[in-house]
Amino acid sequence: MYFTASIQLYDALTEVVWVATVREWIGSDTDDPDQVVFRLTGQCPGEGLDNPSKWLRRALEDIRETM
Repeated sequence: MYFTASIQLYDALTEVVWVATVREWIGSDTDDPDQVVFRLTGQCPGEGLDNPSKWLRRALEDIRETM
């Protein structure tokens, strides 16, 4: 069994909306190859940051606090 995670961030000017998804794959060609086993959504204030690393850091911190 394997897990993969993806994080999607959407900048909506006044807020940043995010979705974190964990998928499970059993590794078999006969089973359903990709199933969502955990999904977390949220939003944080859009601060108008010019630096993309600060923008990403702020969103990742919010995801960590939510978990």
